[in-house]
Amino acid sequence: VTVGGTANMDSVFSREVHFPVEFDYHERRFSPGTISYMYSLLFYYCLALFFALRNGRMSIQQVNNWLEKIAALSQGMRATIDHNLIKLENMGAATSLDDRTIFVGGGPNYGTAIYSMIKVIETTRTPSRSQELEEGAHQDYFLTNPNAITFFISPPTIGIERAHEQLWAANQLKSRTVAVCSVNDPITANLASLSLS
Repeated sequence: VTVGGTANMDSVFSREVHFPVEFDYHERRFSPGTISYMYSLLFYYCLALFFALRNGRMSIQQVNNWLEKIAALSQGMRATIDHNLIKLENMGAATSLDDRTIFVGGGPNYGTAIYSMIKVIETTRTPSRSQELEEGAHQDYFLTNPNAITFFISPPTIGIERAHEQLWAANQLKSRTVAVCSVNDPITANLASLSLS
């Protein structure tokens, strides 16, 4: 039995799955799939909770607690956008399509680096790179120059010291560096040309 979510109930995909679920949004134009990605994540989280409830692995109270936690994430997302919007607009105005973007993340943040790279490619149709934190020191570091914007996705985790080293090195090569870090992490923020928290 297959279950799938889609915004297009007339698609081949929706005809092929046993239980298609309609995502109630419609793209007004071609976009990089960020909205559909968020819908998909939420859909599969909710589906997992449904199966956990049905199979007796979670109680209705546990499921409701998780649903409340998921719903509360939007508040943090909104606050993050509001806090960084002017910085991002200014950075965008100072960036050209000839600039190289490199996203570096360690551990689970490597997935965020890959996703960020994909969205840049989809929206700007320009090359972009993603790199795992340790490997970045041996690969993309050597592509870093004044035409590069290097994003370090650096929450306070075990790899933060390595991110500090790489931020310093990218700055030495005159890259514009961006630290995506905790608001409570002034060390990482101060190492970068720009910090987003």
